Amino acid sequence: FVGPVEIEVNSDDATKVGVLTLHSRFVEGEGGRMPAHLVLPTGDRVPLGEYVITIGRQNDCTIVLADPNVSRHHAEVRPAADGFAVFDLGSTNGTRVNGDKIIEHQLRDGDELACGNTVMHFEAS
Repeated sequence: FVGPVEIEVNSDDATKVGVLTLHSRFVEGEGGRMPAHLVLPTGDRVPLGEYVITIGRQNDCTIVLADPNVSRHHAEVRPAADGFAVFDLGSTNGTRVNGDKIIEHQLRDGDELACGNTVMHFEAS
């Protein structure tokens, strides 16, 4: 699976007490987006899908970096029409792709993404 698995349970006051039966099915996403990953310095691979990945020092970020040169909410990686794009969120020290400071950048396979002193790599598949 690429992305989180979602389960929705709705209550109905008209339903009597009893047994809950859960039915499941696989729904293929539209567009057939190929799986992509951000590879962290530790070697951990963060899957990218149909949701926004936030990068920063703050605990509510998807990728939390213990780097004093990284802002609390530093950058985002978002799904885009042709894959994924990275956006700087007004960080103090900037976001770099392949050494160049960016505000917005369409990611390509093998790109080096740097937030502060932390370098990650983008893998398109």
